[in-house]
Amino acid sequence: MKTRFLGKDKLKVSAIASGVWTAGSVRNTDYPQQAYQLGRSL
Repeated sequence: MKTRFLGKDKLKVSAIASGVWTAGSVRNTDYPQQAYQLGRSL
């Protein structure tokens, strides 16, 4: 998909990596809260 940004043509590229979950895959799990708590503890 091509878009224009600041007068320049930009190409939107998506990369899918093997073994990596999408955001939607973990949205309804405990993972987001656990990640938040881990980040706060650092």
